[in-house]
Amino acid sequence: MNKADWPSYTFEMLKPFFKGYDYQLIEIDHQFRRVGKAAWQNVILNFNYYPDCFLVEVSFGARLDMVEELIAPYTYGVRGYQLESNTCITNMAKYRKEPHFRFKITEEQDLYRMAAWIRDFFRREGFAFLDSLLDYRELDRLFNAEPSKDCLLSFNKQLRCFRGLAIAGLRQNPHWEEIHHSYLALLKRYGSPELIIDRYREFSRHLAATALN
Repeated sequence: MNKADWPSYTFEMLKPFFKGYDYQLIEIDHQFRRVGKAAWQNVILNFNYYPDCFLVEVSFGARLDMVEELIAPYTYGVRGYQLESNTCITNMAKYRKEPHFRFKITEEQDLYRMAAWIRDFFRREGFAFLDSLLDYRELDRLFNAEPSKDCLLSFNKQLRCFRGLAIAGLRQNPHWEEIHHSYLALLKRYGSPELIIDRYREFSRHLAATALN
């Protein structure tokens, strides 16, 4: 098999397994996705080519339409935000607390070993973790228990602030005001443009006015 065909072959090899859990292949987006009511969950495989190998990163997460619809008017232009972006996402490296975790593919047999590892992981704990991301209580805990610390479910610190505040509002978190100020301080700490800070303030006023907090 030509090395150029390895990514497509991997998706086809995993397709029956994910289909058994109602995840459909969307190859153009390099992912398997399960669509539910006002939400979806996904598993993404990114193949990065190097002269001697492929390095494969596996990411997984969920999108909750209510959160994304709340933040959309205020995050237009924020780097990393897209109409189909995940509300929450992590990868194997972050999930396993192994910063350099990737699958290194140098020969065809490595594809089969990787596919077996992925099937075993999602069967044992991955799918249960993905299901937990549809629970606003769990999202509130993972996003907002420690706003000043890195979040397992976000790579973009600016978007984490908007999403975390929206989730806290939807959950009617009694510490909403404290969370709001923590994220404002976080945006300033990371040198966010004044435009983004102004939008965050506007967003927090909108949440307060609509009594989501």
